[in-house]
Amino acid sequence: MQPIVDQANKDMAPSPSDGATYAKAFLVYGRVLEAQKKPRQALEAYLTVKTMFYQNPALVGQADQRAKTLYDQNPGLGID
Repeated sequence: MQPIVDQANKDMAPSPSDGATYAKAFLVYGRVLEAQKKPRQALEAYLTVKTMFYQNPALVGQADQRAKTLYDQNPGLGID
C-alpha cells in the first residue's frame, strides 16, 4: 500500500482510473492509521481523498464520513 500512497503523492494530475486507485489506497491507509491510534494522520489521508482525488463522488463520500467520525471522536482534531 505504501508504494501506491507514495506514487499518489507525486502524481498531481492522475488519470480518472489512477485517481480512483489512489483514493481507495488513501481510504485503506486512513483505516490503518486509525487502527494504529493515529487520528491526525488518518484525517490527513481522508482529506487527501477529498481534495486531491475527488473525481469519484462515492469515494469522496466515504472519506468525508470517516473524517466526520474522526472529528466526532477526537474533539479539537486538526492537521498541520
